[in-house]
Amino acid sequence: MKWKFLTWLGLQVVAFIAPLATLAADDAKNKAILSNPIRAATVTQVLVNLIQWLLGISAIIAMLALIAGAMRFILAMGKEQEIVKAKSIMLWAIAGFVLIILAFVIVNVVPRVLGGLA
Repeated sequence: MKWKFLTWLGLQVVAFIAPLATLAADDAKNKAILSNPIRAATVTQVLVNLIQWLLGISAIIAMLALIAGAMRFILAMGKEQEIVKAKSIMLWAIAGFVLIILAFVIVNVVPRVLGGLA
């Protein structure tokens, strides 16, 4: 047990120090270059990217809800209550999808109109 813990601890130390040693390269030929993983220069761009990502996830969820409503409609087999529930699910999924598309348009158009992002 003690041997496993010491091995794990040694690997953690190596995993922590190796990137630091790589980033510490400071001679003229081998400078560490860090790139921006967010690909945004301003807070506004970060927020727009985050909102676009969330809207994409929301669109996927809306499509899954539409598919679930359609499957429920197909599997209702003539039961009136199930058909009404399925239609309600599909209606709200379509309404959500329309709102997501409108939000996507607003997020992409408003900053350009106001001159915030190119």
